[in-house]
Amino acid sequence: MSQSTEDLKGLLEKVLSEGEGMAGLTVHEVRISSCTKPGDNFMSAVSAVEVDGTLPGGTPYKKSVFVKRPVGGAEHTQTYRIDDAFSNETVMYQQVLPLYGVTSPCPWCYYAGSDVIVLEDLRLGGYVMGERRAGFDLSTAQHVLKALARLHAGSYHAKLTNKANFSTAISQLKPIGFVLSQNKDMVETSLQRAINMVAGVEDVKDVLPVLRNFQGRVTEIMRDLRKTEKITVVTHGDFWLNNLMVHKGSNDPVKIVDLQACSVSSPAVDVWTFLYTSIAPSFMESGNFNQLLWVYITSFLEHLEDLKIPAHHTPSSTEFLSELKSKELYGFFAGTMYLPALELTANVPDFDSISKEQTLDDDFALQFFGPELKSRIRNLVRLCKERGVFENL
Repeated sequence: MSQSTEDLKGLLEKVLSEGEGMAGLTVHEVRISSCTKPGDNFMSAVSAVEVDGTLPGGTPYKKSVFVKRPVGGAEHTQTYRIDDAFSNETVMYQQVLPLYGVTSPCPWCYYAGSDVIVLEDLRLGGYVMGERRAGFDLSTAQHVLKALARLHAGSYHAKLTNKANFSTAISQLKPIGFVLSQNKDMVETSLQRAINMVAGVEDVKDVLPVLRNFQGRVTEIMRDLRKTEKITVVTHGDFWLNNLMVHKGSNDPVKIVDLQACSVSSPAVDVWTFLYTSIAPSFMESGNFNQLLWVYITSFLEHLEDLKIPAHHTPSSTEFLSELKSKELYGFFAGTMYLPALELTANVPDFDSISKEQTLDDDFALQFFGPELKSRIRNLVRLCKERGVFENL
């Protein structure tokens, strides 16, 4: 048995004893199986760990948990700031979520450390990952946005009612992802790919000059769209289908996972990322988006009322809608970056086997995308055009 497995046995014995009040628990065996498929997670690997042990008196003990660890070699770790991402998730579970005042839509965390996080095994409750290419139907999307509203409202409440502890906790969250200057070439490649895919398409040719005008500025534009002086919450920052588990028959049908890109910003970041990346293609219509926006806004404001937030600290529904709509362009850029990930084929290589330069080479990258990517990118641009996202810029 490897030393790492022995270490895991010792860790689980300690955290499960404390987390479940099982004093005297002895862990005899752990069985590890992977929970992630190629393309499921760029930042960490999740394993299901079955635990066999005994309690004092010889009572058998069995448990299954999720165990997360960072992934990637040196280049991947540096490019995606894996260490900072893992630190963020630890801070969220240890310090931020306990301040929220609402029942968290995130999984129960037994332990969060610098290189390992132990969570409840959501599969035991019937939760499953969404199918990347299929996307969510409208009913599931409504449940997702209600869960997101609860998460956002909890942070809004903590910001107002527990200012000192909240400020201390969020100060430890580190910036990662697409808005970092070091990743500028990645977001620019995504935009260029989108431009190439819509070039020559008659009904969107009038927006091509607008798209080309974004080139060289995407990182800065996205960074500015995240900022707001009106409504700020702790956003998930990577809120798409891959970071959600659902159970349609549950009273708590959505669990939000992978809290690695959290930061304080406009709630629009999460709302538009989700809408433009994770809705089933057949439901990607402007009318459906408007309906889903109101589901989110109504749920958020209801949570603030339940939390007894004073009226003078509560935005009106009109103010909230204005905040979201003013930042819808964020969803377009998110779509150009996430839709290729949704169309990854089964032969996607291990991230440690490819360089950053290869990921930026479209001739190399396109061989790992499914045939529907071009259609999805074109429909993304069409929907943004219909909704006026590219106007008055």
